[in-house]
Amino acid sequence: MKIVTVKEMRRLEESASNHGISTDDLMERAGLAVAQEVRKALRTVAGKRVLVLVGPGNNGGDGLVAARHLARWGASVTAYLATKRQEEDPKLDLALREEVTLSRAS
Repeated sequence: MKIVTVKEMRRLEESASNHGISTDDLMERAGLAVAQEVRKALRTVAGKRVLVLVGPGNNGGDGLVAARHLARWGASVTAYLATKRQEEDPKLDLALREEVTLSRAS
């Protein structure tokens, strides 16, 4: 795994966009990859309790995608929303459909 700076990540995302890969697709791919790594590390997620920390931006979207997949695979997932997210949040809506439990910062 390579760690990149914010500036480098923005360039990578712009390059992906220039090659026809949308931000939404990047979030879906990133979230799935995270969920797969969690499943690999735990050997199975079925019946496990998982907490996903979710911020306001695209990384939070990645986390919600990961939460959705983990819940679909049988984990009991809580997504802790550290800050308020946008009013319209399709990633949050999809996670809720998979019965991801929400917890919010006060």
